[in-house]
Amino acid sequence: MAKKGVSAVSGNIIPVVGQKYNYKIASWYPATSASEKNPAKVTWELYKKRKNGKFTSTNIKKIGESDFTFGEAAAGETYRLEAYLYKPEGGGLIITPKPAKTPKINKVELFYVDDTKGTLFSFMEKLRARANCVNMLGKELVFTLWEDDAKGAGHNTSNRAIDAKKAKVNKNGIAVAEFSLTTALMLKAAQGEADCKLEFYVTVEYYKTNKHATNNVNVKNPYPQQSTSRTTSPQTPAKPKAKSSPAAQKPPSKKEEKGIWDSFTDSVSQTGGEIWDWAESLGTAVMEKSPTTPKPEGKGTSEVKKVEKPKEKFEKITGLGKEAVLYISSEIATEIKVNKSDKITSYPDYGGFNGMNEYKEGGKLYCKKLPNGKSAFPLYKMYIYRGSKIGEAVKKLKQDLENQTHENAESTILTVARHAQTNNKDYGKSGPLPPNTITSLYRLRYMQAWNHAKKESFRYRIVSDTTSNLKIVEDISKEVSSGAMTLGNRGSISIDPWKSKDLIGCVGIRASDGTNHSSYSTEIKDLSATNYKYVYHSLNNYLETIVPELTGVYGRRGYSSNGKVIVKPSEFKEEVKVFVLVDNLPEISKDEKLFNEEDARKALRIIHDKYGKDIAVIVEKMYRLETAHFTSKQYKHCGTGGMEVFGSAPYYGWDSTTYKNHPEHTPIGTWSAMEGAGLSGKGGNVQQTNKPKTFVKLPTVLAGMEYKAEYIKRYDGNYARWFNKDNAIAQEAYRESLKGIKPRIVDGF
Repeated sequence: MAKKGVSAVSGNIIPVVGQKYNYKIASWYPATSASEKNPAKVTWELYKKRKNGKFTSTNIKKIGESDFTFGEAAAGETYRLEAYLYKPEGGGLIITPKPAKTPKINKVELFYVDDTKGTLFSFMEKLRARANCVNMLGKELVFTLWEDDAKGAGHNTSNRAIDAKKAKVNKNGIAVAEFSLTTALMLKAAQGEADCKLEFYVTVEYYKTNKHATNNVNVKNPYPQQSTSRTTSPQTPAKPKAKSSPAAQKPPSKKEEKGIWDSFTDSVSQTGGEIWDWAESLGTAVMEKSPTTPKPEGKGTSEVKKVEKPKEKFEKITGLGKEAVLYISSEIATEIKVNKSDKITSYPDYGGFNGMNEYKEGGKLYCKKLPNGKSAFPLYKMYIYRGSKIGEAVKKLKQDLENQTHENAESTILTVARHAQTNNKDYGKSGPLPPNTITSLYRLRYMQAWNHAKKESFRYRIVSDTTSNLKIVEDISKEVSSGAMTLGNRGSISIDPWKSKDLIGCVGIRASDGTNHSSYSTEIKDLSATNYKYVYHSLNNYLETIVPELTGVYGRRGYSSNGKVIVKPSEFKEEVKVFVLVDNLPEISKDEKLFNEEDARKALRIIHDKYGKDIAVIVEKMYRLETAHFTSKQYKHCGTGGMEVFGSAPYYGWDSTTYKNHPEHTPIGTWSAMEGAGLSGKGGNVQQTNKPKTFVKLPTVLAGMEYKAEYIKRYDGNYARWFNKDNAIAQEAYRESLKGIKPRIVDGF
C-alpha cells in the first residue's frame, strides 16, 4: 500500500534557544489525496537523541501547530522533528539548537532588606542591588556603590567610590550584591562633611575578560584622613568597550562619565579587560529615615542568604491524567507593536475602548487607543498543568508560582484573547474574565447552549465551583444540559474561537499572530445555524488532544456525537476536575494602588531636603490647589494635579529634562476622565465638558513633585509660569490663589 501523509518538513535546523521558530510541510507523499492534505490534522512530534544514539519521543506533540521554542537546556542537544498524518515513520528534520549569543544586563534595581523596591534609604541599613540579566548564567558581575555629589561630567573628588562587590548570575538570570550604607556615612564623616545626606548610584558592569581577582573588591582606603578642600582631578581614561557589545551601543555610564575609578576598574584596565554591558540605578540615603526591618531568615525573595524550599520532582504524565489546571496568565504572548513615532504598526487583538490612550507597565504595552476609537490589546499566554493523581496539577502550579517559573507546565502554550466587545474598564457585566487566586480556583464544565441568535453550540465553560453549576444527575449523558452556568454574580465564561471584539466576557483561543487558530479555521468560514456547533467541536477536539482530562469533566464525560465533526466518547469512568486560575489584567486590576496624602507627605520630605523649604512650600501649595488637597481623581490615579497629554509617549509633550535626569520618573501611561472646572475662566486652561481629557500617569507622586521643583528652578522661581506662561495678569492671579493655602505638611517638618 502506497504511503500517505507528510514526506518531508523544512525549517531552521540550528535554532537559537529562547526564540520561536515555525516549521513547514515541504512535501506530501504522492498517494495523499487533496482532501487529506490538511495541515490542521498533521501531528508534529519532537524526538531527542539519547546517550545510546537512539531517538525517543520527548512527548512534545502538537496537532496543527508547528511552532517550537527550545529552552536553554536544549543547546547542543540533537533532536528530530517529524510530521505525520496517521503514525510516525522514523524520518524528519534533524535539529541542533544553539545557545543565544548575546549576554545582556537588562536593568539593576535597588531593594530594602525586606525585598521591597526603594529609592530613599537610611544610613543605618543595608541596600540590595539586584541585576536582571539574559544569557548570562554563571557570569560574574561587578557592583559599585558610589557617591554622586558634584554636578557635571568629568572626575571630581566629590564623586567617590564607596564600595564594590562581585556576584554571579543565577539560573533565574539574577545577580545580587548587598551594601552597608553605614560605610558611606563613615566615609563622609572621615572627609569632615557635616551634611547627613548622600545621593548615590549603584552601577553594575560585566567585563569580557575574567582576569580579575576572585574575592570581593574593597575600595582602597575608604576613610582617608585628608583635607576637606576639594580640587578637580585630571580626566580619567574611558573604559574600553568590547566590539559589537551592548555597551558599545550605549552612551557612557554615569560612573564612567563622572570618572569613578575604583580598585577593580584599575585592575581590569591593566589586564586588557573590556566592558561588555552595564546598568545603573540612583538612590538617596538620609539620617532621619528609620531602617527597614528585614524579613525572617529564609522567608525573603532576595538571593542574599536565601534558604530555598526544595522542589518536588514530578513524573512525566503518559496517557490520561487525574486532574488539570488551565492558567490564564498576564504574560504577553503577542505584543502590540509601535514605530519610533509611537504609532501602532500591528496589533493581534482589539475590543471596546477602555478609556485609556495607552497603558504601560514594566516597559510593556498593555493597551493603546486605535484611530477607530477601539482599544488594541496584546494576546496572552495560557499554561496547562496536568496531574497523574488528584491534587498533583494544582501542586505543580503552586510550586511554579512560588519559584516564578513554568517548568512543570506542559510544552504547549495556548495564545488567548482576554478582553471584551464593549466593557474593558472593569470585571463587571460583559467585562473580561475576573481574576481569582490559587485558593479560589474556578472549575471547567461542558455545556450545551444557544446564543442570542438561537445557534446551538457545545462549549467548555468556566464556572464557580458550586453544586448548582455541577448538579448531580444519575444519568451522566444528561449532565451536558443540566445545572447552571454562573461565575460569581455573572454568567459563565466560555472558551471561544473569537477575537476580543466578538467576546462578551469570554476567552478566545487564537493563533499566535492573532488570526483564527488552525483547529477551527475551516469551519469558522460557515457560521450558519446548522454549522455553528462544528466550529466549537473543532476547537474542543484540539483542546482535548493537549488536555485529555477535559474529556472527563462534568458534562463532557457523558457526551459524544457522530455528526460532521466527530466528538469521541470519553474514556473516563469517573469525573475529572479541571480547574482555572486567572491573573489580573494589569490595566484594570482591582488591586491598583491609588495615591493618597501619605504619598504626598513622603515626596515632600524628599523635595524639602533636596530643594529647600521655599520650593517645597510652593510645590505643596500648587498640589493642594490642583488636587483639591490630594483628593481629586486625577491625583489618585496619576500622582499629579492634571498634567494633560498633548504629545506622544514617552513624555506626552512635556519637557524631557526631568525625566532624563531621573529615568525612574518617566510616565507609565495615561488616564482619561471628565475634567473639573479648576481655574477655567481665571486664566487657566478652558474646561472641556463634551468629552474626557487624557492625563499623564506617573509612577510616583515624587515624580510629579520633582518635575514641579525643577520647573521652578529652571524659570528662576517663577512658579506662576506653570499656570500661564505668557499672561502676566493670569500669573499674578495664580500667585494670589496660592496665598491662602497653608502648606500643612511642609510646616510640620
